[in-house]
Amino acid sequence: MRTIVYTEPGSLQVQDRPVPTPGPGEVLVRVAWAGICGSDLLLWEGGFARVTPPVVVGHEFSGVIANANGAEGIQDGDRVVVEPLLNCGVCGRCTTGNYNVCEKLGLTGIDVDGAAADYVVVPAHRIHRIPDSLSLRDAAMAEPTAVAVHMCRRAEVRPGDSVYIAGAGPIGVLVALVARAFGAARILISEPSDQRREQVAALGFETFNPVTDDAASIANTFDIGFELTGVGAAAAGIVAAVRPQATILLGGLPHKPMELPVAAMVLKELVLRGSRTYRSEDVVKAIELLDAGQVPASTLITREVAIDDAIEGAFVQLRDVRSDMKILIRPDAGGDE
Repeated sequence: MRTIVYTEPGSLQVQDRPVPTPGPGEVLVRVAWAGICGSDLLLWEGGFARVTPPVVVGHEFSGVIANANGAEGIQDGDRVVVEPLLNCGVCGRCTTGNYNVCEKLGLTGIDVDGAAADYVVVPAHRIHRIPDSLSLRDAAMAEPTAVAVHMCRRAEVRPGDSVYIAGAGPIGVLVALVARAFGAARILISEPSDQRREQVAALGFETFNPVTDDAASIANTFDIGFELTGVGAAAAGIVAAVRPQATILLGGLPHKPMELPVAAMVLKELVLRGSRTYRSEDVVKAIELLDAGQVPASTLITREVAIDDAIEGAFVQLRDVRSDMKILIRPDAGGDE
């Protein structure tokens, strides 16, 4: 089978590999669609010190069960998405149900071979079936949508809330869509890129240019702020934009130390929360939102490529051009639409 393999920092290769065999507690999935995101680019750059290459990339994916391997409640032919988290099951976080912050958390497609391939082996307990009404193509958006669901739950978005989002990348747009589904009354997305602002405006969201627009016009306005850029200036803009006793959700990982206006945060009595990945209930909700059309996956998917074309057509494109919202890879053995 054809695969995309991270071989060393800065290097991806298309390689032929044998179809993997599932072990105890595992199933074999025939991959239909695999998405790539910023974490995949970080892996490519060597940004995960814990990872020992070579490893097949890809942790956002949908597919069909090719070998249920005796797993209870799973049958060959089931249409599924896979929750790619790998946790130890015994640390304090895992035993209290918070396995998304496991002390040894790993991911399929980063720590073990992933889904940029015709087939992938995954733990049976991480399988989520999808309804017949949801296409496998759209279902490939379940993993990043689950990230947004978890963020909105951590921020406690409620009906009537006003929401400020810094960053109109894929996660920022998904957070906006999920917040709208959760009943937020006003959603403003701050983004300096003209193209990105146009994309989110087409989805019906209010936009703000942090470079040219008047920050005073939105000061002390919002109930919740989402910082999804990892940039200090964006975080400072959120602190100014939210009202006293608001919540700020930190979801962007900074590449260097980030300064925050702590004095203003203290004086406003702001609540600061982080968010990491998701849990099973978030994946279930993501599937529900995708199936209902509240997260319009087809609008967010802007490019599709085959495995042999994916290094230039997906990874380089996403790294260097950044005009796409979501790029999907379709393996040759992929399933239906």
